[in-house]
Amino acid sequence: MDSWKPTRRQVVGGAMGLAAYAVASTATAPGASAALLLPGNDFVASYEAAWQVVDTTVHDNELGQLAWGSSYTLLSLVRMYQATGNALYLDRFVEQADAVWAKTDEARGVTDGQGRSGPVWRAGGSYAAAAAVVADVNGKALFEIRSPDPGASGATITVGSITGGSFSLTLSHPSYSPSTVTLTGVTLDPASASSIENKVAGAYHLPETGDPNKRLWTVKRLGGSVDAVPVAGTTSLEQRYSAFSGHTGQIAYPIAMFARLVLRGDLASAQGVPLKSVAIDYLARVRRAVAFHDPEWRFATLSNGHVGGDYAWPYGAPVPFDGLVQPLNLSHAMGQLLAELYRIDRTPAFRPRINAMVRTFRVCATEVGTAWKWPYWPTHSELYNGYAAVSGRSEYTTAYPATRHIEDISHGAISVEFLAAAARAGTEAGALDTSRLVATYLNHVKAGTSTAYLRVDGTTPATESQAAQAGRWLSLAQWGSTIVGHVEAVYRAMSLAPASPSHLSGIAYVAWARNQGWLRD
Repeated sequence: MDSWKPTRRQVVGGAMGLAAYAVASTATAPGASAALLLPGNDFVASYEAAWQVVDTTVHDNELGQLAWGSSYTLLSLVRMYQATGNALYLDRFVEQADAVWAKTDEARGVTDGQGRSGPVWRAGGSYAAAAAVVADVNGKALFEIRSPDPGASGATITVGSITGGSFSLTLSHPSYSPSTVTLTGVTLDPASASSIENKVAGAYHLPETGDPNKRLWTVKRLGGSVDAVPVAGTTSLEQRYSAFSGHTGQIAYPIAMFARLVLRGDLASAQGVPLKSVAIDYLARVRRAVAFHDPEWRFATLSNGHVGGDYAWPYGAPVPFDGLVQPLNLSHAMGQLLAELYRIDRTPAFRPRINAMVRTFRVCATEVGTAWKWPYWPTHSELYNGYAAVSGRSEYTTAYPATRHIEDISHGAISVEFLAAAARAGTEAGALDTSRLVATYLNHVKAGTSTAYLRVDGTTPATESQAAQAGRWLSLAQWGSTIVGHVEAVYRAMSLAPASPSHLSGIAYVAWARNQGWLRD
């Protein structure tokens, strides 16, 4: 499908028509507050109306706004360009992408919890762990107490009852039950049964079936002698940050797609400005972003003996499951990016990773007739199987029970995007994979004529907000055109107002599917 190249006249001339849409949509925008699609079949007008009301402000990624916001804005603009051939979408894209690049860690002069900085976007908030450092009277850091749980705001530790070489340690976290636990007779002597490591490990409590209690406290020694005395008082846990490979994949995927389209067609902006130099610059940045996460890639031998692979969180990174294999959707977020880059110049190092992720998915997915269902965590992962405390496995969550819930349609849409991108890239993903995904939508996601299920196994009715993510499955439209009509029916049946960049991507995918945007891919 790489043969379609619009002429300069088609690209620049098309912008005039879209400019009229943009003006007209200002008057239509209030109607967009009632539905994702406007009455009729003018999908470009629906997108333009939504563009007027959705907040497309580019923030930093510290709360995940780039990974789960701007990435969808960028993807929507690429898909709208492919749906219409209109260069105004390229102008909007560059404006948005330039703002995204201005928010990288190296551009902002910040580092993550491992001291790393680069052309990536760190996150904190619900994505990263928190910790409190305790020092002695001379200000020398002795140890830190960590919590891997999101929402550590309000969590504190208190040092008290200092007597001789021991002290008490009160750990408080609003998300834990009980919220406060006090350890007495704590010592910094590592050989003692009352050492801080033993005491905190004894307070670590996993949630079991029917047990609401959870306390995932851990400690790390930072320095000082065995007879050092910590300063008494209360310290709040502070947010830590990490640059996530999955976030990088989400954000950079549409940027790589833009670069590929521009370089292939030598495209111009709506003002006739050549975009080749922009695309070359973006592509160099994207490649550096991918290389930043290279140490996080793992090949693995699968249950069928084939070689699979996943991205894993770096050991010691301040994230809940450091050192462990990531969920399928987060590995696939990087996988879709690798597939785009592979389409550009067939980079030899990328194909084995893409194919490994395809094989991993096939092993994790269960056949249900002609369809698939699959779990959130890979079936060979530590989280899927549960794990006990073993040195060197995970610092922030030392043990955890098996977690085997089925993937939802929003996170699952990332896996769909990856497999579709991998198929277009000419890797091991192919017709059988895409046909099974189409069947998954029609047999499991589709619920009646105008509703959807939340889970990819066809369980749990989706709310309107959840069902809106069905539009992101339209990357499969070239292999399953019947999906398109159902997504439209879902969008027309709901009273959900466009409020999220993911809604922009869903609407854009309707236009892309109806206009056979894959012919311009």
